[in-house]
Amino acid sequence: MLDLPQIYQKPSAKELRDALALLAVNDSFGSTSTQGSSCAVDSTGVPKYLTTIIGSALSWLAEDDIEDIWELASTRLTERSGRTAMGSLTRTFDVPISASLSVPIVLHEPALTEDNLGLKTWSSSYVLAQLLSELSSCMPIARAPLILELGAGTGLVGLAAACTWSAAVVLTDLPEIEANLTGNITLNAALLLEHSGTASSGVLDWASPYDLRLRSGDVLRPERTQAGIILAADSIYSPQHVSLLTNTIGVWLERNTDAVVLLAHPRRQGYEDHFVDLRRAMESLGLRVTEEGLRTTWDDWEKEVKVVWMVWKWSEEHVQSQAERVPDQTTKGI
Repeated sequence: MLDLPQIYQKPSAKELRDALALLAVNDSFGSTSTQGSSCAVDSTGVPKYLTTIIGSALSWLAEDDIEDIWELASTRLTERSGRTAMGSLTRTFDVPISASLSVPIVLHEPALTEDNLGLKTWSSSYVLAQLLSELSSCMPIARAPLILELGAGTGLVGLAAACTWSAAVVLTDLPEIEANLTGNITLNAALLLEHSGTASSGVLDWASPYDLRLRSGDVLRPERTQAGIILAADSIYSPQHVSLLTNTIGVWLERNTDAVVLLAHPRRQGYEDHFVDLRRAMESLGLRVTEEGLRTTWDDWEKEVKVVWMVWKWSEEHVQSQAERVPDQTTKGI
């Protein structure tokens, strides 16, 4: 640990502010090769140091300085207490949209609770957002009547897709998530305009997947418009999510061999069976993996995360069998 000002030395307000700035933890997990902390101090002893500041009257400082330093120290402590201990935050994710250009996507994340996990940006979303430019060549961007993100959360993947592909993307989630999603689209309005992309939000409940209610008030239905590209990251948190997600994909994905589903999920302990079931359920729909890979990143707790990504397309046999089920309109009524 570097030499930090000790309370018994009665350091100035500036010295304490500088020390607390040094102890800040980077609020964004970074890349596939480095950890997400910019802190230059060995973490050993830091919580005790922070609680010493919080517990001190700091009586030699001005009243305004005391309040400010207590707040800074409390913030540094919550950064080390897990994401659920932190309040709301706004952070920026740099996402590559080409080999030479990255864009800064700004996301607001309200305070996280266990029953509202969609309000956090998860590492799988960051990995999937990074992959979009690499996978552009296998995406039917120009031909897709709809590009749809399922379980969009804070919107990182959908916003990245809109910028990377200069396309219109619809980001969907449950009502309690969608309000913040709308706010994040607004936060990135200038960025979307700069890269000729558009994003809109809507409510899509996987338990009732036939009505997609957009924030604008319009309702999309799969019998009229289906998606040429579906995106989903880190969408499985229970065994029930497997059937809900795959059923929703089956409802909304166009029935042609160009249509694509792009999924990413972490190798999370205790969830292995869920992802085996997900693969089986996708295959039972008639979808096949055409590309897949593994990326390593770091989460907000500075733990290594292995993220599996997969590109799925309909098998030719499935598309043909579906075409054969469509009645010949020329013989209708005979």
